[in-house]
This record gives sequence, C-alpha cells and structure tokens, in this order.
Amino acid sequence: MKKAILISSFLIFCIQSKAQLFVFSLNPSASIGQFKGLNHVIDRYNETRQGQNGAATLSRNMRNITLMGSLGWRLGIGVPFSNNGGMTFSMNRVGRRASTFAQGKDINGKTYQRDLRFTANSFNLEGGFYYGGASDGMLLNFGGSLDLIHHKVYTRLDAAEYKEVMSELNVGISLFLQGDVFLADYISVGLRPSYQFIPLSTSYKELNETINPATAQFDNEDDVSSTGSNFTLSLMLSFIVGAD
Repeated sequence: MKKAILISSFLIFCIQSKAQLFVFSLNPSASIGQFKGLNHVIDRYNETRQGQNGAATLSRNMRNITLMGSLGWRLGIGVPFSNNGGMTFSMNRVGRRASTFAQGKDINGKTYQRDLRFTANSFNLEGGFYYGGASDGMLLNFGGSLDLIHHKVYTRLDAAEYKEVMSELNVGISLFLQGDVFLADYISVGLRPSYQFIPLSTSYKELNETINPATAQFDNEDDVSSTGSNFTLSLMLSFIVGAD
C-alpha cells in the first residue's frame, strides 16, 4: 500500500513538473559487499562443526557471502535545462540476494544440509543530471539516491520450508554514474556502477542464536554486526520517451 502511494505521488509529480523525458528501466546487477557480522556467524557455524566431541561434522563448509545477484526496476523523468541536458528524478527498487549452504553429519551420524538465504532489498529515491539524447546516440546520467534497505536472513534444514530468522531496516546513500547507448529511438542499453554507503550497522544476533545456540553467548554485538556497504554494477535496459 505504501509503495502504491509513493508511485502514485511520483506520477502526479511527473505530470506537474513539465517533464520531457520519461524512463522505465529493468536492471539485472551484481553487488560486492563486506558483511562482516553475517560472515562471522557463518564462520562460527563452520568452526564448531568440525568433529569436536558431541558436535556435528561438515563435509562442505558454509561459504561466506560477499557477492549478491539482483534484479530491479527504475521509473524516472528528466526535466531539461537545454537541448542536451537537464535534471533527473526517479524511484527505483533493487532486490539483492545471496545464498549459501553447508553439508555434513549431525551428532547421530545422519547426513543433513543447512541452507542460508540473505536478502538486502532497497527502495530508493534518486536525483541527478543527464546529458545527451537519442539524436546523439548516447545518454550520460549521474547523481545519488536516498535508500531504505531491508536486510533479511532465512534458514532451513534439508527440505523444510525456509524460516525468517532476522529482519531489520536500515538506510543508505548511493552515488552512481550511468552511460547509455541508444539501440533505437526509444530503447537504450547501458552500464551503471554505483556505491551504496550504509552508515549504520545491522545486527545478525538472532541468526547467530538460531544456528549457533551453543556459542552465541560468547559473541559480542560488534562481532555479529556490520554495515553492508557495497559496490554494484548494473546492466540497464531502458525505454526512454522524449530523449530527442
């Protein structure tokens, strides 16, 4: 409901702003981030399941999470200053996701698999500047955004349903540079490198307590917390109306 209100408000703003450039983009992307707190929990899981007395034994360690895949969309407008450039305003959604798993035998000798799924979806309000158009064969766009980020972690054993064990909202600021090449008058393909800075930490304490119940009490909050700032490279497939 809140997203529908935001999108409706944005469309009203588009109509009233005398925008001459309308953009809709689909953007598959890859992100690299340092999730220290999350990976500390994963490392602890691996360390405590190496055949110690009364512990499980892993045949495949759970790998750290640093790379996320994503698919998102962007809805934007351009308000021209001159024939070749102006300001851009847009909203976009990025759905970042990564998975990892471990395999081994429990203390009874039964084989098992522990799966972990991490998501870092964000809804972003973006502003910037553009230069160029379809007649130039290219469009350059640069700027930044304010991001609302939702970190979630799910886990399961074997073929059971995934269970959400952690959910936390955070905020971020992104800077981006995007270059597009027109394939036709209204269709372009481009690359967008961006950096998302997250000043506040997200805690993975609940995940730690769920998958490491015997050792979670020995880890302090700093061990299991991190910001998750990341670098993203997106392929932008855009439909642009008014980029003459």
